[in-house]
Amino acid sequence: MGAINHIRRFVAQQPAGKPFSTRDLLTFGKRASIDQATYMMVRSRRIIRVARGVFIRNTGDGNLPSIVEIARVKGRAFGKQLVMHGYEAAHGLELVTKSLPTKTFATVGCTTSFGTIKGRVRLHGACVRDITLGDTKAGQVIRALKIFGRLFGPACVTAKVFEQALYRCVRSERMQIASRAAHMPGWMSDYFAPGSRRRKFAILPAEASWTLQERIDMGLIDENGKPWTLDDLGKFDD
Repeated sequence: MGAINHIRRFVAQQPAGKPFSTRDLLTFGKRASIDQATYMMVRSRRIIRVARGVFIRNTGDGNLPSIVEIARVKGRAFGKQLVMHGYEAAHGLELVTKSLPTKTFATVGCTTSFGTIKGRVRLHGACVRDITLGDTKAGQVIRALKIFGRLFGPACVTAKVFEQALYRCVRSERMQIASRAAHMPGWMSDYFAPGSRRRKFAILPAEASWTLQERIDMGLIDENGKPWTLDDLGKFDD
């Protein structure tokens, strides 16, 4: 059975809207044969090219994968782990109000970009330690705080910013973040360092029974007991 028949059978078995890459087809023949087969199937509208080297079965219902699904399949084809970029994570944690104009991921390697049927994707080069925790909540918080400090300066990463970033984290997730202190910049690791006065607030969830004075000392509320709001961060977005 020729490569084209193997590929047709493979495509027919794919769920609607699920992307696959040229690399998934290399077990059926040589690269030149695979490229020729996919080219012919695109022309005959059996499959749809959603990015270079990434396709879906054409079901005729317009069901297309999301840009995230396309990017992850493309990354997997090159052995890359794609995780949420620090700025995207900061936006999700409401540390910044503006989102990036281009869908951006962090990955080990050089910064690059590619086009998809849903728009352009940017892969931003990062070191291994920045993506070790993947897209877990702990990993997102660490990358969000790092990018916030890089954009606005460490002096702007106040206790208020830390509390906002950690607000939705339970104790186990906060402990996981603290365990990565050795791999953080100094201005971040000091917040989680053993013996630090701030460590209690980094580890304990916000629902813990902090006293009024402790909240004032950390800058989470003012001396009149007024809680801090996200409006305080607005100036950083200009």
